Amino acid sequence: MGRGFSFTTDAHGFGSLSVPLIPLALYEAFECYLWPGTPYALVRDVSMGIVWEGRVEDITIIEGGISLTAFGYQRALYDAPYTGFFSKSGSANWK
Repeated sequence: MGRGFSFTTDAHGFGSLSVPLIPLALYEAFECYLWPGTPYALVRDVSMGIVWEGRVEDITIIEGGISLTAFGYQRALYDAPYTGFFSKSGSANWK
């Protein structure tokens, strides 16, 4: 992993993770955009075990490889404002 990575925690759990450079060849960097699903990020310390985990949200190709930004799973609660629309409904007219 590249130098200078950092992660935070807050009152809700794992905050953000920033990895400024993961060295990759250009063709390998473009393959990162093809990862299926939501990529998972994990920071593990030999003596402490898992110290941070979450999902990768931003993958950026930069000179020399890629940079990653990830957020803890509590971030899912902030995704989009709820804009539901309610109306009267029923099955009386259903055929």
